[in-house]
Amino acid sequence: MGVTISVTSRDDLYDTLNQVRGGETILLVPGHYGALTMNGKTGFPNRFDPPLTLTSANPDDPAIFDWMDIHGGQNITLDSVRFDYAYQAGQPDHIRPFEINDSRGIEIRNSVFSGDRVLEGVASDDGFGHGYGLSVRDSRQVTIEANDFHHWGRGAIFSQSHGVIVRANDIHHVRSDGLNFAEVTGVLIEENHLHDFSAAYGSQDHRDMIQFWTNGTDSPSAEILIRHNRLDMGQGSFTQSIFMRNEAVDSQDATDAMYYRNVTIEENSIYNGHLHGITVGETDGLTVGRNSLIAVPDPQNEGQNKTALWVPAITVASASRNVSIKGNLTNQINGENGQTDWQVQDNTMIQNLVPTMPGHYDDLFASSSMDRGSNGHHFIPLAGTLVDRGTTEMNSGFAFGEIGPLFQVGQGESLNTKVFDASLTAQMLHDAGVGDAIYTWHFSDGTTAQGLRAIRPFAQAGSHEVTLSVMHPSGLTYVAQTIVEIRGGKLLSFDSGDEGDFFAHGFGRSHGLDVMDAVQDDGLVLTGHNAVATVDRAALEGLRGSDAMALNFSVQGTGAGDLFRAHMVFQAVVTIGGAIRFQLYDQAGNSAVVTSRGVWVNDDLPHDVSVTLKDGILDLNIDGVQTAIARFPGTLPVSEGWDLIFGNPWGQRGNFDGAIVAFDLAAGPELPPLDPLQLEFLSRQVDLQPSVIPATEGLEWGKGIEFNYGAGEVPDGSAEGDARMPAPDTLGF
Repeated sequence: MGVTISVTSRDDLYDTLNQVRGGETILLVPGHYGALTMNGKTGFPNRFDPPLTLTSANPDDPAIFDWMDIHGGQNITLDSVRFDYAYQAGQPDHIRPFEINDSRGIEIRNSVFSGDRVLEGVASDDGFGHGYGLSVRDSRQVTIEANDFHHWGRGAIFSQSHGVIVRANDIHHVRSDGLNFAEVTGVLIEENHLHDFSAAYGSQDHRDMIQFWTNGTDSPSAEILIRHNRLDMGQGSFTQSIFMRNEAVDSQDATDAMYYRNVTIEENSIYNGHLHGITVGETDGLTVGRNSLIAVPDPQNEGQNKTALWVPAITVASASRNVSIKGNLTNQINGENGQTDWQVQDNTMIQNLVPTMPGHYDDLFASSSMDRGSNGHHFIPLAGTLVDRGTTEMNSGFAFGEIGPLFQVGQGESLNTKVFDASLTAQMLHDAGVGDAIYTWHFSDGTTAQGLRAIRPFAQAGSHEVTLSVMHPSGLTYVAQTIVEIRGGKLLSFDSGDEGDFFAHGFGRSHGLDVMDAVQDDGLVLTGHNAVATVDRAALEGLRGSDAMALNFSVQGTGAGDLFRAHMVFQAVVTIGGAIRFQLYDQAGNSAVVTSRGVWVNDDLPHDVSVTLKDGILDLNIDGVQTAIARFPGTLPVSEGWDLIFGNPWGQRGNFDGAIVAFDLAAGPELPPLDPLQLEFLSRQVDLQPSVIPATEGLEWGKGIEFNYGAGEVPDGSAEGDARMPAPDTLGF
């Protein structure tokens, strides 16, 4: 057994280092030891056999170093110490206060790398971590295990090294990257918890939890195993998760000699909010297996919306060779295009974008498990849904005492009604041999309900907190919470006479949309041959998969041309004869067209247009008069769709020569009353008496009903309403 020596100060430590030869354990009593310099220039040895261990005498009150330089060292272990960096004004963001260079057999365990925040400088830096927590270069057999890294610019960076083990570390509150690797071989990265990063929004950071690169290197990284890590956005900022771009190959003309070699990424749990969940550049020999990639929201990310950009995916450079991608849970897998040496199988595509599409989270995971807890995210699959897919941990099952109550939130009969069901908890209690429990539901408005199931309508759109308390027969009470989001019907509004801007609405919130350049005193002006304004497709999210909608807009002008369109969802034009033609698409790509008769909108007078879809009927009204209807038995497309564009996006034909002065859009299935259009003028009253309005019974799907007016009242050029138009760009005027 080696000799144990206690030291009480930095001088005492250095005196002791002058005497040891290897195999000793130096106990560091609590205190500050300044810089630990073991670089071969200090007069005492830094190479030992057997290893030398430096450890805190009291791990609960560890010895503190504010600098470390191990250069040329061999067989040194640091255990249960604190590396404490204090920022000083003017220090560069790449400062490396704790370094291991040109060394072998270095281990750091059970220690804390404590960073510091910038308190002055450019605004994007203030309050965020600075510098690199640990730097390892040109070294072999280095183990970094069970340490805590926090409040750094980057957690740790490893380069030009071999035999690196990074295991069971807790890395959090990092500004940019968690773990960086370049030109490394024989690397094991396992059981680490990377979470709660602190983004400096507005900076040029590209945040990655685990990143490899080849930019500026002479040899590729190889023999890499990344497994059983937990990468969780937690309560922090979204990041890219595992990102291994190969810059040397994809942008610097390197040959396949620079391909990554023999990379395995398996059994990692990723909860994050960006497309790059697992991204791997050109590689020869890649296995991506049984990883779980799940999207979670970042409330701080103002640009985040429900599109695939913010859902973690698996992406592999298509030039990669000998690739296996099996048994993963992810939103999408990119890169496969028929390569004979690729195996892509037994993966499950999951998504949080459209509830009506297959693989939606609501159909796969217990609702209450999808909310972020104090210890991060832990999505729990519903029984039988994800067998042998994703991480083993996710499919291992949990007992009641491990995770607390579970409940499911389902859709009620109306849009604003939810069904709360605690049967999952009842089953866990039954499996544990526990008797009946008391279930109480608490809603954020102060109301409660009792029982295993509760059906609750919500009067207001917005976020509603729901808490389930379960009183165990032992008398103990367990609690679980979730947030129920009620979208509401109203999606978009615009009124030139009010604030003069477009607003998106949903979940009890509204925000302005940046289309002001096209908005003038007369409204949203449509002239020329091009698009004049664009509303992001995210504002149309509530339409996806819906079987009801209401669109009200007011228009004034002359001529014929495009009004607006959301490509392959709906479009509106004014025909040469002055009619409104509206085309609506369903999920299968079929469409119904309604064309107004008897009311003409090209007379430079204001007209109110209303298009509604309800109970399978598409109805077109102008100035309060029903002018056309068509049967539309399907639902609107559930795909991501296109932006809402005012004017013609391709410049191939002219726009209507006028302005849209008001625009309201709402979706069902239960349509709330739309706000009346607040106009500075009165709509023209059209005194037309249509003949008998035909019944919709037996009407062929997609065929529009045109009302019959007196001879000469319908201008030439009005087209019949036909569902099967050849393409949106061939609608004639």
